[in-house]
Amino acid sequence: MKDKKLLNLHVRTLYSRDFSSLMLSQYKANLTFSFAPYAGKDNRGIDQYDLKMFLSTSVSYVEAAAFFHIAESIVSGKNKPRKFTLARNKATLLFEFKPNQDNQMEAFLVIMKDNRSIPFKFSTAVYETQENGQTVTEIIQTGLIAFAQALQGYLSGIGVDFGIYRDPNEAPDIQQATPTVNNTPYQAPAWKSSPYQPPTANNYQYRPM
Repeated sequence: MKDKKLLNLHVRTLYSRDFSSLMLSQYKANLTFSFAPYAGKDNRGIDQYDLKMFLSTSVSYVEAAAFFHIAESIVSGKNKPRKFTLARNKATLLFEFKPNQDNQMEAFLVIMKDNRSIPFKFSTAVYETQENGQTVTEIIQTGLIAFAQALQGYLSGIGVDFGIYRDPNEAPDIQQATPTVNNTPYQAPAWKSSPYQPPTANNYQYRPM
């Protein structure tokens, strides 16, 4: 294993049915966002994402901090609509938090590159609580919570020892410098290859605010 170097560290993959998957990974000192469009279900009913049609771009440490601040502010209860656009590496990332047709707030992250766009919709969960004897419906921004946690992990230095090497020959040996989380050796999940599945018909069209 002494000739194998770890330079690309998987941080987290999030999934948005009917939209796309969003993989966050660290390469050198930057954070890469990779979007793969939703491609329907296989014959076992498992969601598939078209990795051959992915779009990606990277953001700097400071730019990742901006996304973390936005996600964290929404998670902490600031529900006002917001829009953030970042042009980077021939691609544009657009984050929007806005009401849907039912006046419920939803968050999207869209990549626009090479005359294509792939939207990612952050998941939510609904629960009921009691306030003054009345049943109140609350929405948890579960997708944004996971997104913020992944960004926080990157910002706090997970894998940074592997991210700063500009020359593969300068990277430490995997056996000598395995990153740990909670004192447990970190192992990035391996991608499982699957046959290409053509995308299913989808009437969704992304419309910016």
